Amino acid sequence: MKYVYTVVLLFSLIGTLYAEEQQTLPDQAQPEPYIPPQQDRVLDERLAKMLPAGQIKWLGEGDGKYLARAKADETGNPLGNILIVTDANNTIDAPGYIRHAIDYLPSVAWHTMIISAGDLDFTAPEVKIPDSQTQSTAEQNADSESEVAPPEPTIVPESEWYEAQHKANMASLIARVNLAVNALSEPQRGYILLSSGAAASLLSTAIKDKQISPKALVIIDIDYPVL
Repeated sequence: MKYVYTVVLLFSLIGTLYAEEQQTLPDQAQPEPYIPPQQDRVLDERLAKMLPAGQIKWLGEGDGKYLARAKADETGNPLGNILIVTDANNTIDAPGYIRHAIDYLPSVAWHTMIISAGDLDFTAPEVKIPDSQTQSTAEQNADSESEVAPPEPTIVPESEWYEAQHKANMASLIARVNLAVNALSEPQRGYILLSSGAAASLLSTAIKDKQISPKALVIIDIDYPVL
């Protein structure tokens, strides 16, 4: 019961901090602009220079290497691990509950780690316009004086586009979460997963499909982009 009570208390606390942030910082309520994948490493390197040295943790290797923020329990009697995954448009130092959590949770006996959702893609389907070589023989041999209608654009079927996009987003996010889980202070004790927005939506699906197995899931403002 104590463990369940602590999780409920955690949910209430972070939900309150989130609500206060929305009220006191209305100018920051709008989501941050999407950061293209090629800029993610540059952003991580900048953040690493700004964060406390003791909280910096690099996970993965090569192109998959990314920055995490971690802080161990400060009481000497840890309750377990909490892994926070930011929304797709937030960094590991985003204002609001993320900054509050990394300072507060270790003081109440939780090992805490924060990672970003990474290179999630929510762009709309591409429109492909065929060039002159794709025109029919009849159009190519038409009288020069007659008018030929321009080729119709070919749109990738939305169902195929979004299915492929969802799979790519899911694979990328799960890979990041697995790296983080293995790097927790006490991975053998399991972890509570906290997330928000589109990342929370993807992670909920991953839990349903048994791709990840946290002890509990705390969701703040679940959402999924619809274009």
